[in-house]
Amino acid sequence: MKNKRKKSEEEKIIEQEADSYQKNGFLSKVPFCIKAIILKYWFFGAICFFVFIGTGMFVGSNFDLLLIGGLISGAIFDIACHNVLNIIDKDDQAKYYMFFRKEKCWYSIFINVAYHIILFLAFGYTISAFKAITGTEENWFLREPFSQALLLSIYDALFMLIKNFVVDFIKRIMSKKE
Repeated sequence: MKNKRKKSEEEKIIEQEADSYQKNGFLSKVPFCIKAIILKYWFFGAICFFVFIGTGMFVGSNFDLLLIGGLISGAIFDIACHNVLNIIDKDDQAKYYMFFRKEKCWYSIFINVAYHIILFLAFGYTISAFKAITGTEENWFLREPFSQALLLSIYDALFMLIKNFVVDFIKRIMSKKE
C-alpha cells in the first residue's frame, strides 16, 4: 500500500517539475498555433531535404519521388510529429492540426500516409504548373527544401482548414438532429 502512495507522490512531484518548466519558459508564451506551424514546417523541410536531395539521384522519375516523399512523410508525421504536438498541447488544440490521429490505433498510419501522398502529389502538380507558366525547366525557387516546405505547409493548412470545416459542419448537423 505504501508503494502505491509513494508512487503517486513521486508522480505529483514529476508533474510539478514539468509544469514549472512549461509555465515559466519562453515557449509557454507562444500560442500553440504558432508552435504547430513551425513544427510542421520543420518536419516538412527535413523530409524534403532528406527525400528529394538524398534520394533524388537514385529515383528515376519525379512521380516516384513524390510517392516516396508522401509515404515517408505520412509515416514520420504519424509517428513523430503528431506525438510532439500532443506533448506540447495543453488545451486539446492539437486535433485541429492533425489530419487523423487516434491513440493506439494501427490504421492511423495508413490514413496519414494516404493523406500525405495526396499532399505531395498536389505539391508536384503545383511545381509542374509553375514550370509551365514560367517556361523554364530549371527553377531556383522550388528546388530548395525551405520553399518546398513552405508550399507543403500552405497546402497542409488548406487541407486542415477544409477538414476542420467539414468536421464542424457534421457535428452541427448531428447536434441539430438530437
